[in-house]
Amino acid sequence: MRIAIVGAGSIGGAVAHALALTGHDPVVVARGATKTALERDGFTVTRAGRNEKSAPRVVADPAEAGIQDIVIGALKAHDWPGAVNLFAPLMGPDTLVLPAINGLPWWYFQKLGGKLDGTRLATVDPAGALSEFFDPARIVGTVVYMAVSRPAPGHLAWPTGERLVIGDVDPAAGNAARAAVPLRAAGLNVEVAPDIRNAMWLKLVNNASFNPISVLARGGVATILANPELRAMGSAAMREIVDLSQAVGCKAEVDIEARIESMNRLGDFKSSMLQDFEAGRPMEIGPLIEAPRELGRLTGIATPVLDELSARMAAYA
Repeated sequence: MRIAIVGAGSIGGAVAHALALTGHDPVVVARGATKTALERDGFTVTRAGRNEKSAPRVVADPAEAGIQDIVIGALKAHDWPGAVNLFAPLMGPDTLVLPAINGLPWWYFQKLGGKLDGTRLATVDPAGALSEFFDPARIVGTVVYMAVSRPAPGHLAWPTGERLVIGDVDPAAGNAARAAVPLRAAGLNVEVAPDIRNAMWLKLVNNASFNPISVLARGGVATILANPELRAMGSAAMREIVDLSQAVGCKAEVDIEARIESMNRLGDFKSSMLQDFEAGRPMEIGPLIEAPRELGRLTGIATPVLDELSARMAAYA
């Protein structure tokens, strides 16, 4: 299959590396220092205590790659609205797109049914460019559980996590199983979810609460859990996310205290938001905090803790 990865940061780079190592021929769309580094040295990935090398093809102009069978979008959620031009040359009538993004995605209400069907979330798709360009029947929602960081362009630290949960945004499409084949062949642990929206909420419960708190605390998971005030704030934010999910029909069961306890195994791993903050990159405040707050306004669910996190994070954005 012809597979392109748009965005060669931590997650996009790890997926491209895994595909390249296992005999696939992925093409990576990258620019600037990342493109230069990859063309010169390829990827160097530290995994399981050793360095691995791969050298997938790299292009700056996606038109050089042509139409693909699968396009994996690993840009940060806030970069997607301005990146349609990167995807357009890669997309044919049968191309599947896997948006590997955090937070509440632009596609959430597409093909959902119910009174909010087709609602556009202005916080993640402000001008409607994503809703207009991407056919929901071709979107395979993607939830990432991979603890990868990028110390430098082309250099990745991948200590743990190889799990992807994918599922059709349009339940009638039936494309997720096809998308899973090459990813599983690349050694990734791919689960095809019967309801990708439930799977999305299960990750958002953690990310919308503890990611911004990690920035406020300047510390990883262990630092937060050791502080009773921060832990309580995280728990309360989790409850608000669960309430929002139930308001739009999510049936995923979440034991908040058990979820918090399970986070202990991460040690003091830094959230992606904290990594972005420390590197001076824009943070995913929109999809993780502002989009749930927008959903709260749409459904009449109060979000006082998310509101407080939004106000505090504004100083760091």
